[in-house]
Amino acid sequence: MTTESNHGYDPTSVDIAATERAAREKVEVAPKDAKYLIEATESAVDSLLSRLSRNSIAVDYLTEISARVQRCLLGEDEEPSPFAKALVKRDDNETVLEIEKQFVSEINPLLCGLRRAIVEHNAMTQAGASADTLLENEGGLINLLKTGKAGQQKTTSLFGFLEGLSDSVEFAQKQIVVVNPLGESKENKKYWQERMSAWSEVVGREQKNYAELIARRSESAVFELDTAAEEAEAKGDTETAAALTTIAQFIEERIDPMRRDFTKTVRRLSFTRARIDEAFDLFNAAEVVKHKNPALYARLLGVAQGRDSSETERSDLFGNIFHIAFYRTLHERGQAKNPAAVVARQVLRERLKGLTEIDATLLPLQHVNPEQMAAMQAELKTEITKAPAEQNSVLITALTSMLIGRSAEAGLSELFRSVSSESAEMTEEDSVETFEKARELFGENFFGPDQIEKAFTIHDQEGQEVKLIDLSPEERQKAMEMLEEKLQQPDIKQFLSKPENQKDIKDGKYLLVLRVNKIKVNGKNTNLTMKAMQAQIAPDMARNNQRKLLFNTGWYKDEDFYTTATPTFEWTLVTNGVVKTTLGKNHQTQTTLLTEEAQRIGLDPAKIHRRAPCETVFDRILFRTKDFLKDQYDWSDTKSGGDPVDVGDGDSLGLFVYRLSPGNPFALLGSSLSR
Repeated sequence: MTTESNHGYDPTSVDIAATERAAREKVEVAPKDAKYLIEATESAVDSLLSRLSRNSIAVDYLTEISARVQRCLLGEDEEPSPFAKALVKRDDNETVLEIEKQFVSEINPLLCGLRRAIVEHNAMTQAGASADTLLENEGGLINLLKTGKAGQQKTTSLFGFLEGLSDSVEFAQKQIVVVNPLGESKENKKYWQERMSAWSEVVGREQKNYAELIARRSESAVFELDTAAEEAEAKGDTETAAALTTIAQFIEERIDPMRRDFTKTVRRLSFTRARIDEAFDLFNAAEVVKHKNPALYARLLGVAQGRDSSETERSDLFGNIFHIAFYRTLHERGQAKNPAAVVARQVLRERLKGLTEIDATLLPLQHVNPEQMAAMQAELKTEITKAPAEQNSVLITALTSMLIGRSAEAGLSELFRSVSSESAEMTEEDSVETFEKARELFGENFFGPDQIEKAFTIHDQEGQEVKLIDLSPEERQKAMEMLEEKLQQPDIKQFLSKPENQKDIKDGKYLLVLRVNKIKVNGKNTNLTMKAMQAQIAPDMARNNQRKLLFNTGWYKDEDFYTTATPTFEWTLVTNGVVKTTLGKNHQTQTTLLTEEAQRIGLDPAKIHRRAPCETVFDRILFRTKDFLKDQYDWSDTKSGGDPVDVGDGDSLGLFVYRLSPGNPFALLGSSLSR
């Protein structure tokens, strides 16, 4: 018996496939095609992710890196992007090189954050591998990401194709030069054009403007601020965490509006558009981040890390919302008619200049309103009076200094108020004064000619479409003119200019509806009464398994509000549901509360009214498949037998119609507000 047999060795039992597989896993090869490149890259990221699973902040960074990789390598149809295909072919044209450069500039800061998270948190020790082993002995993060498995073969990933990757950075700037992100300089135009071309190459279609690029950069800024806030929170540094979160919220709240209307949103990007306390919080937050995380702060203002600021060296976050707002506020010019605002702008400009000096330390701003100021002055003066000069000169000096400081804060608050007021006056150019702007603002709650025609289109028994509302070109033109005329009315302009109202509009709390008073039945004009709506629309809703229109018309089938009354051909601004404060109140109290609500939102109380029953049913048809006045009843001024009629609770059974004594309210009974 041979030595081998004594040890149980049999050469024929060797797993040749396993040996070949082990050999393949050790030899790195280039990806065969773009799909192999994607597979290898995902494998590299997943492998590292599994080793960092106990380090939540590191996982956040790596997840964001993975998301940006997918955005780069996958087109909109989830197939390999043109860039991925060009990379595998080693097609080093200018566009491909530009995409590589952009990607490296975006990824390097995340690699820095990832390395920092590993070193500082050191959760890897718990996973059986130390941070030192991962970062040093195994060649560091970048080497670990350069290869992954594709088809069981060790394959070069995206990271293996890129030059200039780094997970460390130095920051040496003392002064940040804030470049106009939307300026008309040749360098700026070239910069954005290169990035638009690169983006078009990635997604496989032409990118015509940089609104989406700026929105994406702003989202990236929010991610990095939120992640940095988590790191600060983990270290117990609540001041830095709060400051980072404040800036992130400022950016995030403006991303969706920017996507909807880029030009309008940019025009409104200024710190002076915020409330005084919000603006002061933002200035104070910027000061904290400037000192605690200068590299991230510089990138937020468009300056590349580790470089002197210049027109050509821009950071990966260049052009984000915070950058645009900072530059616009710094260079904002007020109207000469308001001297106080001119002074205030100069004070704020000096503050912003201080925020560009890394070594400068600015004292926190505190918002002090006139009432607070008067109380503090009285208190401090009392303290000064109590202290004999010859016995407590130090206390008197300190109290006097505090008084002067508080006066300066109050003065700045008042100056800032004048700037905010002036900024509001300057929004005239941004006012919602056209048909298109109104449609954009109200979104799916805008019901113009196209929307009402669609809602009032039915199908006959043969399945053919029948348009009950079919406006002529002249009627459409008149409708547009009527809307633009309405939008010019002072109280409507005031209502639409208020930021809180704009937010409520976007949240779906108001409808803008064009109502008509006629429909075509068998080619003839017919008055659009509740009876006509029930006769024409209700059967169509039933055929389409939609909700019923009206529950039971029995008691009011002969009432004028059902057989005769029609909406007026006009545009109406109406609340989407009843005004909450009116619920459970009697009819007269509701009227008072509607007046107060009109004053609160900037509408003329003399021009508001309640919605009539025929108008409520018209509006219900616009929401065929959705809840309408669910668990609510809308009390009108229309009377039956001396009592006002209410309509509501539009569930699957249909709208209920009642009449109630004006002095007998109940919990679900309220009133909508129309103008």
